[in-house]
Amino acid sequence: MARIQRLGDQGPEVQDLQQKLNTFLIPSPGLMVDGAFGPNTEAAVKAYQRERGLAVDGVVGRQTWSTLASEVIKTPLLRGGEAGEGVRMLQNILNARLSTSNQLQLDGVFGRSTRKAVMRYQASVGIDVDGVVGAETWGSLLGGSTSMSSAIQPRPPVVGQGASWYKIARREMGQREAVGPQEHNPRIIAYHATTTYAAKTDEVPWCSSFVNWVLKESGVEGTNSAAAASWLDWGNKVHAQQGAIVVIYMKNASQSLSSSGNHVGFLVRETSTHYVILGGNQADQVKESSYPKRSWQLKGYRWPAGVVQ
Repeated sequence: MARIQRLGDQGPEVQDLQQKLNTFLIPSPGLMVDGAFGPNTEAAVKAYQRERGLAVDGVVGRQTWSTLASEVIKTPLLRGGEAGEGVRMLQNILNARLSTSNQLQLDGVFGRSTRKAVMRYQASVGIDVDGVVGAETWGSLLGGSTSMSSAIQPRPPVVGQGASWYKIARREMGQREAVGPQEHNPRIIAYHATTTYAAKTDEVPWCSSFVNWVLKESGVEGTNSAAAASWLDWGNKVHAQQGAIVVIYMKNASQSLSSSGNHVGFLVRETSTHYVILGGNQADQVKESSYPKRSWQLKGYRWPAGVVQ
């Protein structure tokens, strides 16, 4: 069971909490998944506790964590013509994410209005505009991203954006750990198979395994190590650029994220306050996450040797 979290706390468990609140409460605007338990997160916790009939104190203790853990959500591939609870959930989230007075009717039918709303949302957050709700769009919607609420402003495209491994990594968004200690996502086991450790469970920290798998898929040799720090001696040192392998460190990082306090993934962008990373084992899945610089120390950016930047 996760530790008690309250106003002022910070770290990976708060990130996990924020992700779950974005998914099951659907606050508007969505919470920034930055690992800092601030007033907005506290307000969302209270709203969640109120909706679920829990004691409304803004503190995430055993009962609140247990209720969050029992929630179940499915993210099926959705497109025009679909109908059902998945579409109704999509419509509800779109209403929360889009800044518009034209709210979708929650009828569970993926019609013309819903498709237009999906395309408008995709355009607003920089996702390929195709009107289809797949892993990338679900990941953004459930992560709370909106064109109006994000405190991290995207930078113009930089050299390295077209790196083949970065495109492969983005296609994996939405892969997540299986529910239950006896079940394991075979995709994550495949990530592990690219390292000498070759873990057979998705409960072993897998951020480095994910990076190794992505690079192997693109024809680039990785470190073959499950240790995030192994990337600091790999390839060439570079400055911040999209697609670079980035290693960050936090002394009190959760064991579920990294046993060493190190974490590795692919840089999306660096801002004055955050590292935005696309990686594995981030809230138990492949997704983009924002890591605040006040908590996380940059150890280095690396680029494959012999590959033009």
